[in-house]
Amino acid sequence: MNREILDKAFEHLEVHTGITCEWGYSDAVPPGIDGKIRLTLENLDQLEHFAEVRKEIRKHHIPQLRVTAETNAPL
Repeated sequence: MNREILDKAFEHLEVHTGITCEWGYSDAVPPGIDGKIRLTLENLDQLEHFAEVRKEIRKHHIPQLRVTAETNAPL
């Protein structure tokens, strides 16, 4: 996992949407998942999801990401 990609994505998300992000690892993260993300919305609601970090997503990645999302919700 590339922390630079994550930091850049978090920065852009906050600038364009006002949503802030925190990245954290947890013992509850299933094998093959990069970590857990906490999103804080402008109304201060928080959402936590498992996350996969990728430099880019190509068409051939979609089926595997779908399987990962189905078995590791919420992703």
